[in-house]
Amino acid sequence: SVKELREYGFDKDYLLSLISKLPSLLKRTIELYVFDHKSEKEIAKIEGVSYGVVRTRISRAKDKLKELNFIYSKDKNLKQETIQI
Repeated sequence: SVKELREYGFDKDYLLSLISKLPSLLKRTIELYVFDHKSEKEIAKIEGVSYGVVRTRISRAKDKLKELNFIYSKDKNLKQETIQI
């Protein structure tokens, strides 16, 4: 959640900048999950896909966000931290 991210020093703008770099399907799914607080079942209904597809997208989005954060941190010589979503 956004609250968990703030506890780790990530603000909403930073998270949005990382999310903007995701492929569109992952981006839409993770935005619904994190910012709109939709459940996986609700997202499946909204997106017209199965529950399993949503879980896979969320997992892939989290992995990609962690990777993007690591790359950004390394490039900017910032402290590398783990994103908790």
